[in-house]
Amino acid sequence: MDELAFLRLPDVRSFILANEHGDVQKLVLNPPKQYKDHIRLLADQIISRRKLKNKLPEWVESEAILPPPLSAEQASSTETAHYKSEIFHGDHLVDLTGGTGVDTLALSTGFRHTAYVEPNEWLCRLFGHNQEVFGDQTIAIHQTTAEQFLESFDGKSTFFIDPSRRVDSQKVFRLEDCVPNLSEILPILSTKGTEALIKLSPMIDISEGIRQLSYVKAVHVVSIKNECKEVLFHLDFVESKSSPIVHCVNIQKDRQDLFQFTLSGEKETQAAYGNPGRYIYDANASILKAGAFNSVATQFYLEKIAPNTHLYTSDNLIENFPGRCFEVIEDELKPNAIKELIPEKKANIITKNYPMSSEVLGKKLKLKDGGSDFVIGFRTSDGKPTLVLCQRIY
Repeated sequence: MDELAFLRLPDVRSFILANEHGDVQKLVLNPPKQYKDHIRLLADQIISRRKLKNKLPEWVESEAILPPPLSAEQASSTETAHYKSEIFHGDHLVDLTGGTGVDTLALSTGFRHTAYVEPNEWLCRLFGHNQEVFGDQTIAIHQTTAEQFLESFDGKSTFFIDPSRRVDSQKVFRLEDCVPNLSEILPILSTKGTEALIKLSPMIDISEGIRQLSYVKAVHVVSIKNECKEVLFHLDFVESKSSPIVHCVNIQKDRQDLFQFTLSGEKETQAAYGNPGRYIYDANASILKAGAFNSVATQFYLEKIAPNTHLYTSDNLIENFPGRCFEVIEDELKPNAIKELIPEKKANIITKNYPMSSEVLGKKLKLKDGGSDFVIGFRTSDGKPTLVLCQRIY
């Protein structure tokens, strides 16, 4: 039986659900007789369900057929896919790296016409099924490479690209190390496209990405619950920008924390420095990744604790800071005062520009992780290692 038709069978879907929490290795080694020929396919569905349970819950809870485990691991989450659909829309979209199709489906809601491009036959077939489950429109499927599609494409479009890396261990971003090869297709995109959205690893150096991609009008640094997930480069082939706007976004359960700045503005901005006041602020992961260390201080009228200590302070409470806010209870916490000040010997440890990691500091202070107290370690502007005891405000 055809594998796609097999996975659509009600009894097969019931079997996958029944074994969702079981021992997959044991199942593969000793499969039920009726599923012996397709056991690896079933095992992949079970593993992918586990990987996507929190990332794409609507897929897991639907009649979607899930992508293989590696593709599931690399797929965008519901939140990041939805964010992309909010910032990128138009008339005609080509997703040149279709893959699982999570981004394709989300982005298609903002376009009249959408094309999905993917060389892998199995992923194309899965997408064909899944767009019937989720799609509000018919998306054209092209089983081919990005390069081959562009060679035959005659028209104007906007493009989405989520390239993979040929060498994952390389720290330096180079266009030619991507698949598809961005150095080869970027000139073609500039003639056949009006805009492009390129998703890159959160490890990328943003300044280097802007330099190499040339046409960048905006950068979006996207975090989920304070964990940086994606860096998106929005290219405009019609109107160039000398200093792209960097959007720092932290998506939380009930809101989005947004912050904007430019890299040129950051270079020209000088934060004021000061010793810890009544409140200490810790900027979210997107702001720290983007390097808006001085811009966030000046925009919120805060003092920075030290040039290399990315913590901020004020005597008056700033209620809308994009990150965490703490109230200082003890401004110079001494180890011999911990027994009295933290009788339960439980605290959340944070270190910024401090001589030891939070784990090592916790062990040294003999504190277990947890509770409502926060111990923050950092260096002041004179280089002095300091500990403060705080309570979190938000």
